[in-house]
Amino acid sequence: MKNMKKVVLLIMLGLMVSFSVFAQQALKGTIRSKADKQPLPGVSVAIKGTLTGGISDLDGNFSINVKSGDILVVSFIGYKTREIPVGSQTRMDILLEEDVALLDEVVVIGYGIQKKSDITGSVSSVKSENIQNAAFTRTDEALQG
Repeated sequence: MKNMKKVVLLIMLGLMVSFSVFAQQALKGTIRSKADKQPLPGVSVAIKGTLTGGISDLDGNFSINVKSGDILVVSFIGYKTREIPVGSQTRMDILLEEDVALLDEVVVIGYGIQKKSDITGSVSSVKSENIQNAAFTRTDEALQG
């Protein structure tokens, strides 16, 4: 009798796991800029409230397993974050709108981003005219004082 209960319990557990797997569907799509309709690579696509997510490829394509009722959070530096509810669709094309105010306040550095007001070190800029008028063999030579 004990073994029978264990078998029934294992079967029920297996069915519950399989139902949760089948409830998910693959959602594919493309992320583009609303201004020029160009694909955006490296856009973060995540399911709100979970650790499930990914990024778009070089052509702006993404694929993620979702359930009906999930909310996609789509974000990219310099663009407004969008939260999009997922229904029963299997394809979604997303347009992101530029966030001009955010672009003015963010400085992109070699390993991440920082707010302009948080930078304490020295920041300099080099105009393209200055680089074009000189002959350099390496990029770092163009940036030297």
